[in-house]
Amino acid sequence: MDDGDFRRALLERLVGDALADQSAEQQAQTILDELRRRELLLLVDNFESVQQADERADHPQHAAAKAIYDLLAKIANNGGRLLITSRRQPTGLKHERVFPGKDRLLQGVDERAAAALFYQNSPRAAEQRAQKDDRELRRAVQRLAQKVHDVTAGHPLAVALLGSEYDKGDAPPDTFLDNWADELAAARSRGLDRHHATFAVAFDRSYAALSATAQWQLRALSVIPFPFFATGAALLWPGDEDDDGMEATKAALRALVDRSLIEIDLLYNDKTPATYRFQPAVQQEAARRLSAEEDETLQPRFARYAAWLSRKAYDEVHQEGGGALVRLVQPTLDSLANAADHLADSDRWWHLRRVGWLMNAFGRTGDAHALLSATLAELDAAAAGDEALKVRSSMVHELANLAVTRGDLDRALALYQESLQFLEQIGDIQGKAASLHQMAQVFLTRGDLDRALALYQESLQLKEQIGDIQGKAASLANMAQVFLTRGDLDRALALYQESLQGYEQIGDIQGKAASLSMMSNVYWEQGDLERAKELVQQAVKLNETLGDLHGSAIRTVKLGQISERLGQTAEARSHYERGLTLLRQMGATREIAQVEGLLAALDGNQAQQPDDVEAMLAQLPPEQRAEMEAQLRQLQAQLAAMSPEERARMETQARLGQAVQQARGAAERQLWPATVTYQQDAVALARQLVAQAPEAEQRDAQIELSVLLYNLAGYYGNANRHADAVACLEEVVAIDAATGHEDLADDRRALEAARQRAAAAETHAAPPPDIAALLASVPAAQRAQVEEALAQFSDELAQMGPEERDQLLQGIANFAALSPEEQAALAEQSAFAQVEAHLLGQLAPPIADHAAGTLTGEQAAAVAQNIDDVADQVAQDERLGNRRHDLVALLRHTAAVLRGDDSAPPLPAAYAEQWADWMG
Repeated sequence: MDDGDFRRALLERLVGDALADQSAEQQAQTILDELRRRELLLLVDNFESVQQADERADHPQHAAAKAIYDLLAKIANNGGRLLITSRRQPTGLKHERVFPGKDRLLQGVDERAAAALFYQNSPRAAEQRAQKDDRELRRAVQRLAQKVHDVTAGHPLAVALLGSEYDKGDAPPDTFLDNWADELAAARSRGLDRHHATFAVAFDRSYAALSATAQWQLRALSVIPFPFFATGAALLWPGDEDDDGMEATKAALRALVDRSLIEIDLLYNDKTPATYRFQPAVQQEAARRLSAEEDETLQPRFARYAAWLSRKAYDEVHQEGGGALVRLVQPTLDSLANAADHLADSDRWWHLRRVGWLMNAFGRTGDAHALLSATLAELDAAAAGDEALKVRSSMVHELANLAVTRGDLDRALALYQESLQFLEQIGDIQGKAASLHQMAQVFLTRGDLDRALALYQESLQLKEQIGDIQGKAASLANMAQVFLTRGDLDRALALYQESLQGYEQIGDIQGKAASLSMMSNVYWEQGDLERAKELVQQAVKLNETLGDLHGSAIRTVKLGQISERLGQTAEARSHYERGLTLLRQMGATREIAQVEGLLAALDGNQAQQPDDVEAMLAQLPPEQRAEMEAQLRQLQAQLAAMSPEERARMETQARLGQAVQQARGAAERQLWPATVTYQQDAVALARQLVAQAPEAEQRDAQIELSVLLYNLAGYYGNANRHADAVACLEEVVAIDAATGHEDLADDRRALEAARQRAAAAETHAAPPPDIAALLASVPAAQRAQVEEALAQFSDELAQMGPEERDQLLQGIANFAALSPEEQAALAEQSAFAQVEAHLLGQLAPPIADHAAGTLTGEQAAAVAQNIDDVADQVAQDERLGNRRHDLVALLRHTAAVLRGDDSAPPLPAAYAEQWADWMG
């Protein structure tokens, strides 16, 4: 039982992405939102395992069970729909209705459904039932179907197993179940309940009818905890892995499918089986018969299959048809990682390298970093050799990729350089090309276009040397980005088209979608918005084919931006809202804020601007209208006289002005992620103007870029991206020095202050306990908060001794240095503590009165109703965080006890001691 796995599995089913970067609370909210939005029913089977662990504080899985119970309580308390099966009643969740009633078992399917299921699994029985010339046989098989329903109590899986077993044997219908009573008695002697016993007898019949080899094969398959390819069976059994051997493996799997012991999970396009799976109950019965010696033998074989599967996923998840593979592999990553314990040396290391890459690809960046770091430490302690060096280089390379994801570009560059050193030692050209490509990406991110282009070209030459088509396509696309940034649109478009051809040649759908989206940027720059829109639409369709939620979301938003630029306001809104829905499914907080900013800007533009020039002119008085028309004619003449380069620069300048206005508008609403995005767009456009500017205007263009970078640094600070702020200010200082700008000294001081803030934010260390320094060191967005806190404690500060004063200032500074999420968590703890203390004080008297027997039934009912009302309020109070679920459970338990209700929810372990004190 793992609460994190439980949430991730739910998220994967609901939105196609486990959203591992979200907090547990954010994941829970995403699950609840999606269940309510789509009006889904969540089915939770075998819930008794959670109840048993939750009720015992000393249970090894108590914490995980409590977290799962809290998640389900959140769903129940907030209008979600739950269907829970459990052998323990009731669950104690809000709005619970117990069926079929306390201490009763749920009945199986009715007679008609059981008969249909029996005939479906036994073509022999179905054929006998259809015999027109043999009335006695027809009636006998009908009686058998009726009896199968009766002896199994309608247990569907037992009915299916008996149908399959009847189909494979030659027993007449009247004698097929002759020994059932004795078999059932033997099963019940094992302490099984009624439904489990009937299923166990049906399974025993099917299992006993198998050959010894087939029995062993079924037991062996039970070690695979997820749906599996036929290759998994071949590696477990094992047999020959050539074509003949695989055909024998598939024939054996078909025989098990025919007996309903395993099921076909997925089909290929030609309707042949792709993967297989167990029903959990069948898997448990098969595993029960697996000896310890057999399990020990099978684990290394399962590890071989895990390594094969991780390699397949690593190679194919981004290819056409990779969506099905993603859905199969994503929930299995922890099992795949654990299987590495049974692999040796390089096989183990390469397998963990691939699993780490897959974790990162599926959004589990933190888990990927931990796994790869641990494996790298293991490698460092291992013997040297070319293979170890090759794996070590690949590990370091992937850790560098993770550093880029986290925004630590300096760390990423250092790791890429380290990887290159290993690769050069072993002569790995492909690995060297990949590291050079990623280093170029870092320089491109930093705006060092010349260095980026040089590295891309070096990488491209190596990829051409070894015939790496996919790598070559990626380098060409990124080189195109450099030329696009410089304003060389023709060169950029040619490189994008060459990149697209490469991706099409190898069937890389992900790469093709990316190239189409990037090509649209060129057409955008050229003013051909319709062509740009067409390419992005193609990219979105490809992303949807792959099940790529993130790509679909980002490019749908891009469609909105193009539509807005075309003046298609309603269509733009539709795309923005669609993209926002997808982003909310993923819990992409930063991107959500950005799209909300786009929608807000769209509303503002609509409110402030007429739809066209004619409408604007119509609003003016006649004399002003004539003047404006004259100015428009003059402007049109000036445009006609401009060269294409001058018009391109004017267009870029206009877009720059629009981006700056959008950034300022978002900043006014304190939408910092959206602000950063708009300002980043402005900086990118300013870089284009620098590249396009004549020599005489270079200094002015550089200074304009410097101003925009300075403002971007401030916005980064407000968004708590202090390392990015430092990088911007470093570039500002460099431009100041190159242009001889008079603000050089001031900007250097700003850079030093930003470095201090970045260091403080990284360590959460407080700045010096001096008020002036304290105010100067916190970001502008937090300064008012700190000033307010200082004003609140001004009298206390005046009366405090030096030591107390320093402690208070230290506390204020520590709080200011926290991220908004950490500040919110601290506020949540404080709010919960206050509410908890108040409610415990209110609950004590009525519970004591109840224990003493001094409450009348009417009084107890009234108090219970009040407590239930309070529980509803607490359940809805999100500011109290996850711990409120325990408090709600205490309130509902108290109300049920006061009413004398037998279905009282379990008392949370956190309040067991408090409850005992109240009850005397």
